[in-house]
Amino acid sequence: MAQSAHTGHLLGGPGILVQDDRRMVSEVSDWFRHVGRDTLLRQEIDREYPTEYVYFLKSSGLLERSLVPSWLGDHQDGWTPYRVAGLSEHLAFHSFTHWLMWHVSSLSAVPVWGSQNTTVQNTYREQFRAGMLGAFGMSERGAGADWRNTATSVKRLADAYVANGGKDYTGNGNVSSLITTFARNADGGDRDYVLFRADSHRAGFRLVRNATPEQMYTSEFRLTDYPFGDDDIISTGGQAFADAVNTINIGKFNLATAATGLASRALVETFHHTSHRSIFGSTTAAFGQNRDALCRATLRLIGMKAFTSRCVDHMHAAGEDDNRYVVLNSIAKAKVTHDVTDVIHSLCDVISAKAFETDSAFRPVMKYAEYLPRLEGTKYVNLMQAVRAAPAFFDFARNTEPVPDAADDALEAPRYLLSQRKLGGLEKLAFSDHIPSKEALGHLPAVALFFDVVERLGATLFTGPLDQRDQRKVQAFGEIFATAVYGTVIAEYARTHPDDEVWASVFSLILQDLALTLVTSRQDFAEHRELAESVLTAIQSVHTEWPAGRILDHLEAAATRASGLL
Repeated sequence: MAQSAHTGHLLGGPGILVQDDRRMVSEVSDWFRHVGRDTLLRQEIDREYPTEYVYFLKSSGLLERSLVPSWLGDHQDGWTPYRVAGLSEHLAFHSFTHWLMWHVSSLSAVPVWGSQNTTVQNTYREQFRAGMLGAFGMSERGAGADWRNTATSVKRLADAYVANGGKDYTGNGNVSSLITTFARNADGGDRDYVLFRADSHRAGFRLVRNATPEQMYTSEFRLTDYPFGDDDIISTGGQAFADAVNTINIGKFNLATAATGLASRALVETFHHTSHRSIFGSTTAAFGQNRDALCRATLRLIGMKAFTSRCVDHMHAAGEDDNRYVVLNSIAKAKVTHDVTDVIHSLCDVISAKAFETDSAFRPVMKYAEYLPRLEGTKYVNLMQAVRAAPAFFDFARNTEPVPDAADDALEAPRYLLSQRKLGGLEKLAFSDHIPSKEALGHLPAVALFFDVVERLGATLFTGPLDQRDQRKVQAFGEIFATAVYGTVIAEYARTHPDDEVWASVFSLILQDLALTLVTSRQDFAEHRELAESVLTAIQSVHTEWPAGRILDHLEAAATRASGLL
């Protein structure tokens, strides 16, 4: 197969995983093959709780090996942003339900490892070792993404605490003894919170229902004078709020890696079906419109995987003065998850009626992809957070070095990421210089034009902070900013993973996205009409021939590797 050594893995392989993690992925693949595709599809249709998967998590030690940092365990594996992101993508490729059960367990763990309470840390470590699923009790229907107004409360008694209230949309809440729960302190002030461990098996805990009519259990539960002690406290006060938000900033980034896992599965399923279906004397994969859709989907997926890979690099490299990952992760949650739904919609037109059949793995992928952009706030909430950093990002007079790719110490969890204490400061971040990427890739017309457009937009639209009260402008400018960051970060990846043919095609699609945003938001850019029109004219002049032969060759190889799953 003719493909670049630098971009071949992005076309469906484990691009985020460092080498040692592939052993873990291999175990997961072997288990899914053992269970079998037909069984998995039947269980999903029947909404059968995947008990045998819980047994697998226990027997394989996957929860401890992937979620407990090595410095707290007696194992060589452990939590790292690379391992969690790579495993997230891989599990979602196989099954959304099974991914979700593991993913919410990962969320429950993130604030615990930075806790000052070693007793609660030991509880989580030992329970993960025993195969206990975790849960993250943050969401409340009444508060939505306004977490400061959470209604669940904790009151201190003489020798214990009691909690009252309830949580919604909490995966694994039906079985977990490790429900990391966010509440306000009933005896404190407006910004006094508690993060504690709840146990679904204790008195005072009532499971209300599964909030979704699916195989996955997304619980609604209520706490009524639920008792717990100091040994269950993870953090308190403003720190509890910071820990909860940092969990979302770090852990829920993997909605994006799950999205790319789903898109990878949809792409391989579509190619497998269309390359084996012949009408009018040809396979349907060879039809012009289908070849075009398969190429577009693959190129978009390459871009998304390159972006999320660099997001993980930024998480690994984070430090006291470098929280750029917060901005990148917000964009990943807002943009990548939505872009994946567009990719899957386009592939649905290719695979056609097969997408809806009982025995089609495309059907659950298509359904569950719609969940991901909406499982954590909304696209607008994430754009609103990210766009605060726009003036800093477009301050091109900077000399900050880009973070390295998959660092040599990638097998060790970055302690800062699991113990950071502050929020905010996005307006003061220093982003890495885009000039090296511009110079390295400037011979590609689409990349050169991308950076020209970004510089012009930055000098015109983002000269100061946006008025957050103007929601429509925040949305429109946030889309532009997200696409600018997205392309710039992909260019960082492309600079160290050269493949002119692929990156020229990826950036031609990014330019199309910029053009679409300018057209659909023209009212919000009325005062910059001349700039917008000149940008659109320039974008229309760029034409890139896609490497269709290479892409189809790759898809054929990917389908072969996935034999036994399709």
